[in-house]
Amino acid sequence: MPLCWIGLGGNQGRVADTFVRALDRLAATPGVTPVAISRHYRTFPMGTAAGNAFFLNAVAGLNVSLPALELLDVLQDVERQCGRVRTIRWGPRTLDLDLLAYGDDLLDTPRLTVPHPDAWRRRFVLDPWTALAPTWVHPVWRLSLAELRDRLTSQPHYLSLYGVTEDFRCALNNALVALRQKVVISVADNTVAESGGLVVQMDNAETPRVPRLRLDANLPRDATIETILDAVQAAFDEPVVVD
Repeated sequence: MPLCWIGLGGNQGRVADTFVRALDRLAATPGVTPVAISRHYRTFPMGTAAGNAFFLNAVAGLNVSLPALELLDVLQDVERQCGRVRTIRWGPRTLDLDLLAYGDDLLDTPRLTVPHPDAWRRRFVLDPWTALAPTWVHPVWRLSLAELRDRLTSQPHYLSLYGVTEDFRCALNNALVALRQKVVISVADNTVAESGGLVVQMDNAETPRVPRLRLDANLPRDATIETILDAVQAAFDEPVVVD
């Protein structure tokens, strides 16, 4: 029976109460036993589609005897029972239930990738998850949750870029300044990338074996900059414990 980890989030309605209802429904599901729940963390909405209301986030541990895809079906059914309606992609929602990890398994299918491909670079996931399981080792990056979080909390906040032009770097820096994000940009500096921060790679060059966000170099520049800005916010904005 693998120990699985799920992320809970929402910014519509009485979110804390929704978390309770969701865990009650999971506990009533054959083959699913909640065993741990983190404290709640308040975060700014990520991306323009998410609306203006703060998000509440948490992480829970589940012992399960269901296959990963069946567990995904259960999570999505609980979302619907708790009022989730998928209209705007990444829009405001009553409840998100993301499968962060299914034991130590690696799975990549059209419906599901585990571990969650973005959890390692999002403080609103890492902070509550690390509080529950600091020594759990990410099976892709071979770093513990505490080590992954430490990379994002180290000062100054470094954004290491690979495969970008000077023109792109300047445009991105201007966008970061406009958003008042205090980030130091480094270009193709392995020493900085190894020390911590967020690493973004847009080419196939050799880079240190560190966690990195890979982006398609053929994407339009404005879309790429927006993606990086969202990633910077998720990586470096500090969640606030609210209970």
